[in-house]
Amino acid sequence: MKSIGVFALAIFVLLVHGASAQNRRSDHPAGFRMYVSTDQGHTWKADWAPIEGLSTRGAVDPAALLMPNGDLLLYYLGSNQTQGDPARSQPDNTWRMIVARSTDGGRNFKEVGVSYSETRGMTDPFPLPTGDGTVRLYISRGAEVFSVTSPDGIVFKKEAGLRSNRKGGVPGALRTRDGTIYLFVCRREGIMRLKSRDGLSFSDDGAALKAGPGKFLCDPSPLANPDGGYVMAYKEKDAKVHDPRHDTVRLADSLDGRTWTARPGTIGTGSVPGLVIAAEGVWRIYTTGPPPMAKRPR
Repeated sequence: MKSIGVFALAIFVLLVHGASAQNRRSDHPAGFRMYVSTDQGHTWKADWAPIEGLSTRGAVDPAALLMPNGDLLLYYLGSNQTQGDPARSQPDNTWRMIVARSTDGGRNFKEVGVSYSETRGMTDPFPLPTGDGTVRLYISRGAEVFSVTSPDGIVFKKEAGLRSNRKGGVPGALRTRDGTIYLFVCRREGIMRLKSRDGLSFSDDGAALKAGPGKFLCDPSPLANPDGGYVMAYKEKDAKVHDPRHDTVRLADSLDGRTWTARPGTIGTGSVPGLVIAAEGVWRIYTTGPPPMAKRPR
């Protein structure tokens, strides 16, 4: 496939990552749609993960991190834009990456506060421990990715330079057991791989998952599987349908973190899936989308 221009790639990334689906409306509480599995991702049950004390009018782009003490931190874009794409505009010209904490294995969250803010559009945070006790958060800005770091996973400071310079956005990151760091980004071809040893300087490393005819793939959320190998949640989207409510969540597996094989079938609908395997072995995927019918207030 011929490469597309930088501007076209940026617009493609904005269209496909699905940030326009606001996760707070008058007809349902603040939080994220959640899929739960107790059999290593083979069967799933739809549920809802509420966020107590959400400080913005909406929340999108969830990504979870299991902390050493068993708590879960959930990062998301807190948006006060109620119509259109929150990546493009905010009422006060401020974009906020927010963190919430769960102390019950990821069932319920309480907002901690703003982790990082800018007066430029940004979306899709993805956390990765650096190995020295700090947390690096990769963040998308169109077809680029930059990063911020924190000693505690709560308050972050921006790092110099870009991790993906016009090579794709909407990042997911993985540190393999041999120390290689892969940054997965979205492009028209599918979910692409960038490779690094330090988590800062990346080089192209080909396609991780190629999109099928008439499909877009995006929103990679890779993770080491405690039972061996690696697993990635991601979104599949019909190229002709822009409504993120019709996005589907899928899984892929890898033995080495580099070569991936998609599992058959889908988990459910939702956009920007964030996968985490909690301490007790329960798999959870948080997505942008409304609660299942059984969880909606009457």
